[in-house]
Amino acid sequence: MKIAAALALIALCSAVNVSAQTTGPQFGVKLGPTFSNLSIDPEDPDADTGMRWGIGGGGFLVMPLNPRFSLQFEALFTPKGSQTTGEAGTEFEGLEGHIALDYLEFPMLLRVEGPRGGRQAFHVFAGPALGYNTSARNELVVQGDLFDNGVSDNIRDQINYFELGVVVGAGMEFGRYFVADARYSWGLTNVSDLDDDETVVKNRAFTVLAGIRFGRR
Repeated sequence: MKIAAALALIALCSAVNVSAQTTGPQFGVKLGPTFSNLSIDPEDPDADTGMRWGIGGGGFLVMPLNPRFSLQFEALFTPKGSQTTGEAGTEFEGLEGHIALDYLEFPMLLRVEGPRGGRQAFHVFAGPALGYNTSARNELVVQGDLFDNGVSDNIRDQINYFELGVVVGAGMEFGRYFVADARYSWGLTNVSDLDDDETVVKNRAFTVLAGIRFGRR
């Protein structure tokens, strides 16, 4: 009985200690650039794709589970796609193209708190993300001597509306209000919705976000 009582007391003290250290919910907004490309399988040796970049961001909510682990929910606008440029010395020289894909993304991340130093804190996170395509355009720009001319075609009927992906990243908290993170995301589902096309196209993106947060820490 004495041993059981002692173990119960230790467990109660541990629970109180964890409860005292657990932080409250946090929320905020973040904004920053995304650098994206398209992974094409099988690879086309004639295709020369490069990075497309754009500004995105949104809101987030952090729900602590205990002092070490939290759940982080986000709602973000994320630009994706790729860029192509005509090779010098060919008929396509001076021709620049973009596959511009815009998504509303909802990452659901497991966040692991790292070491703290003063008012700075480090964390890592990973988890799935569900995306909804809001816009898809094929943009062509001809570079002229004085002005650039371009056309834009709506290709949303050729794009899957939903995308499932995986997000991995790390972040820092500075002082009481500021937060920043960097992340890489892999698309797991085919971007293309063409039934007669055997090519599998997937998004790849690197994003840097910075913003402000509120809540008890």
